[in-house]
Amino acid sequence: VRETLPVREEGFIFTYRERNAMREDIATLPSGFQYLRLEHQGKPLTVVATHAITYPGDKLDTPARLAQSRKMKDFLKSVPGAHIVCGDFNLMPQTESIRMLEEGMRNLVKEFGVATTRGTLNEEKYRGQEIQKFADYMFVSPEITVDSFEVPNIPISDHLPLILQFS
Repeated sequence: VRETLPVREEGFIFTYRERNAMREDIATLPSGFQYLRLEHQGKPLTVVATHAITYPGDKLDTPARLAQSRKMKDFLKSVPGAHIVCGDFNLMPQTESIRMLEEGMRNLVKEFGVATTRGTLNEEKYRGQEIQKFADYMFVSPEITVDSFEVPNIPISDHLPLILQFS
């Protein structure tokens, strides 16, 4: 966010459980997405960032993960203009949840042939386990012109940064 992109609205929407719902089991950790509705070149732009359901760790579809993707899609349908959706979806590329988000959106991780969104710190964190190469995605609506998209191998966390330049 910067002064040249006026924020018109911001919020957080829970897609799994609700605020303060976590109990002793980390699988009860609530999740959702934050959003900003901006004005870009005189037109509405909604940016969504998520940290989605963490468990189970296989990152495959579950009823809760499918419901989460539907809630996000419903939100996007309710706001006019262009959309950028990004974050840690905790999903594998072949899931129905990802296919649902690809409907009407460009999956930049797929389109740009990104080999992994997880870095060397992920390999260290999960040493001895099968390494999952994906968790993070960036989707853009057709109105977005992608000037560049990259996922540089910078070890700042167990996730790599997703960098989008657009017009």
